Formats: sequence, C-alpha cells, structure tokens
Amino acid sequence: MRMPFAFMPAAIPVFAVVLVTAAENRVVLPANTKDLAFASAIELKDDSGQVVASGTFGEAKEGAGRERERKAVLSGPRGATGEAEVETRTAEGQTMQELEIEVKGVAAGAALTVWVDGQEIGSLIAGSGGEAEIELFGPVGR
Repeated sequence: MRMPFAFMPAAIPVFAVVLVTAAENRVVLPANTKDLAFASAIELKDDSGQVVASGTFGEAKEGAGRERERKAVLSGPRGATGEAEVETRTAEGQTMQELEIEVKGVAAGAALTVWVDGQEIGSLIAGSGGEAEIELFGPVGR
C-alpha cells in the first residue's frame, strides 16, 4: 500500500518543528492597538521601566499592491542594537498590520516590553546570547 507523501513518518517531525518555532515569536496585537502605519517612536523597556533600546520610524515605502513599510533602527544606552519594521497591507477592505522587532546586545534572559508612541503592545524575552525577536500582528481598527 502506498502512503501519500504528507503522511510519511520522516516528513512529520520536520513539519512539527517549523510550526513550534514559528508560533513562539508570532503574537497577536492587543485589540486597542493604534494604526501602526502612523507610529513615530518605539521603545523596548526592561522590568524596571528603563529604556533598553529605542528608535524612530522613517518614511513609508510603498510595496507591491497595497503594502506599506516603515523601519526604525534601534539603539540603546548600554549598546543594544536592532531594527523594528511595520508593514501594513490592505486586501478585500481589511487592513492588516505587522510589527517585527529584532534586538541584540541586551542582558541574557531580560524581559522586555514593547512600547509604540507611549502604548504598551507586547513583550519578549532575550535568549542566552542577549538576542530577542518577535512579530506582532493583527487587523487595524478592531
């Protein structure tokens, strides 16, 4: 009896690992998140409320279709560096937004909160090498 490729035992573990890894760093934005296409400042703060890294979003770049993209270079007083990128795209009357953040040079295991224009919208934890990343996503205007 021939089995379809999708059910072959060797294929299942690889697929499961990809799902777990992707799920760890992809988080839904809070319902009250403002339209990030108009955001100006981003800050990553530690448990004590101190800014670990911050940046200012640049001008929007138009992409394919109805996509817009803005980036901010992150830097901090103790050497943290990174990048934040906002993407918005409209399809079938619904605008979705995404905020991707990558930072390095923070304390290993540090719990960081993400603030955009004074609104807390997420959190992440740095790994043992002092690096962290997260992708926050959701519709605009919920």
